[in-house]
Amino acid sequence: MYDFAELRFKKYIGIYHIKIKNMQTINITAHTQDDSQIEAIKAVMRAFKIKFDITEKPYNVEFVNKILDAEKEIKEGKGLKVTSQEFDDLWK
Repeated sequence: MYDFAELRFKKYIGIYHIKIKNMQTINITAHTQDDSQIEAIKAVMRAFKIKFDITEKPYNVEFVNKILDAEKEIKEGKGLKVTSQEFDDLWK
């Protein structure tokens, strides 16, 4: 459970509101399938009046460029051809 410095309860129309003196940040990873699911998550957060940030972690640009360069070299015939026997011998 969270250890909060101070909790104050107020009764408001039969609902108890908790005011938290020290806010905590947590990370939540959502594996969404489409944009409508992202919008639904945003709506829930807004309904609960929870402040949130959405960050997308794109692939490292340097890594992507290395992969694209390697694919280009293979298409140009600069790749190394290895037989299955030579490949198996790598593990011995």
